[in-house]
Amino acid sequence: PQHIFYIDYIKRLIEGIKFIHIERKPESVISSLYHASLKFPHIWPYNSKEKSFELWKESYLANQKCRGLDGHFFITLNELIEKPSAQLRKICKFMCIEDIDGLENRQRASFRTINEKGKEWLFESQKPLLKKERCRFKEVFDIDDRDYLSLRIHDTINQANVV
Repeated sequence: PQHIFYIDYIKRLIEGIKFIHIERKPESVISSLYHASLKFPHIWPYNSKEKSFELWKESYLANQKCRGLDGHFFITLNELIEKPSAQLRKICKFMCIEDIDGLENRQRASFRTINEKGKEWLFESQKPLLKKERCRFKEVFDIDDRDYLSLRIHDTINQANVV
């Protein structure tokens, strides 16, 4: 999610650049950050519910500032998973490129294996899209933590909608 913090910098470097914002459920992001920090602590230092939540919150608020701006396209991961053909057509139109029939079924014949030390967390990005968004929220947080985080998520979303 940290890419969102470099949009202004990237815009200064590349004229006419376009951004595709693929949004996930807040619970998915927070639990994925937390899970990754436990599995790869040397890369992801978000080893508490607070740190994971704060990164999501900062990213979410930064992302919301891009809504309505030229050159930004927003889509949820679930929309992309549930209706890949329709969503990919929209993305192609936004990018001003020709729609490619069956693009959602294409996959590279082979991925280059990521075997650099410190890049192990990228292995899952080589897998095909799931049939639904994976959410580890119930796996990594107990009920009290889930209730606490859900309330903070709700407050953050409401705060963004007021501004």
